[in-house]
Amino acid sequence: MIDTEGRDTAGSRAALIARLNSARMFNPGLRVLFVLVGVAGTPSDEERAAVRGYVARVMSATLASTIIRGAAPANMDALYREVFNH
Repeated sequence: MIDTEGRDTAGSRAALIARLNSARMFNPGLRVLFVLVGVAGTPSDEERAAVRGYVARVMSATLASTIIRGAAPANMDALYREVFNH
């Protein structure tokens, strides 16, 4: 899990993508799951498309269907089930 503390930049995303792809070379079984966090309401189609674009740049990564809104325990439980039931 990587928390950018709200400092999401193109540079930090590029570095994350490079590190994840490098880690995949050493651990081919590594599971990479992107999660939308801190979204107010439902993400727009444009927001989802932007995230999918980054997901596509990481080998075998997927986008979680669970969206974390704040610190809601129900969202964390849903994410836990999604991560560990695959």
